[in-house]
Amino acid sequence: MKTSSIQNSILGLLVIGMIGCVPTQTTAQQPATPDPIAVAQQYIQVLNTGNLDRALAFYADDAIVHTPVGLFIGRAQIARWLASENQSTRVSPRDWKMQGALVVSTGTVLLERFVKAGVGAVEFRSEYLVDKSGKIRFFGPVLTLTPEQQQKMREAQAGAPPAPAPSVNPIEVVKAYHETANTGDFEKTFAFFADDSGAFVMNGTLLLSGKKQIADLWLREDVKTTRVMPREYQANGNLVISMGMVSLERFRRIGVDPIAYRAQFVVENGKIRFFYPTLQFTPEQLEKIQAAQRTPASR
Repeated sequence: MKTSSIQNSILGLLVIGMIGCVPTQTTAQQPATPDPIAVAQQYIQVLNTGNLDRALAFYADDAIVHTPVGLFIGRAQIARWLASENQSTRVSPRDWKMQGALVVSTGTVLLERFVKAGVGAVEFRSEYLVDKSGKIRFFGPVLTLTPEQQQKMREAQAGAPPAPAPSVNPIEVVKAYHETANTGDFEKTFAFFADDSGAFVMNGTLLLSGKKQIADLWLREDVKTTRVMPREYQANGNLVISMGMVSLERFRRIGVDPIAYRAQFVVENGKIRFFYPTLQFTPEQLEKIQAAQRTPASR
């Protein structure tokens, strides 16, 4: 599946019929939009110097960072994460590319907690969303350890006390959220989200920071007609992965239904703090989306 085609197709579909609502620009020249890859590259260069104040300046005020060690929303939380995790971090990117609206980077990284355990550089894949002002609004790194590196980490952690179990089973929270969402009761569904929650939706093209932004989008998107058909749940600590099928009104209208999905949830204290769903279209569904893009919206 060509992810960039999917995301671009979705974004195009979402703006069909909206062009007439956008004010016409009359200025002769618009400011140049920063290159997202260049912004992410500059961020890594600064991070590698250990200057965490300068690194923090790359983030938008409402940015979200989702890492293997936790979820951080807003610059105050991100500043604490940088100070605790990144003073000696050294990143060696190998590749940069655009994937829809996201910058995707792969390479290796040296992290202090791994170095102490005798684990050298580990593979990473990172996603960035950079806004039009050149600020990072989302950063999501994923680490991949080899079997040998995993064994070293297990040995290093052998004497450490086990991590405390979540007070509420996170899978049960997500299951209850899906069941409630399928009833169409907006207020009860929205109550599952923490006040400082975030969501990364529209296949990585739209970042929502805070409960109000999530609510505003849902009211516009008419989530009362959304139906989720989960097939599988997996949990790793407070991170829940849900996979299955979903039926969405905006795609039903063009004959694309149902759609496979994969969604990430971060659950803390029985509340959803982060929601990151991605839609996985078949080639036939993509053709219908592209055909809808070529067809003028009916009035």
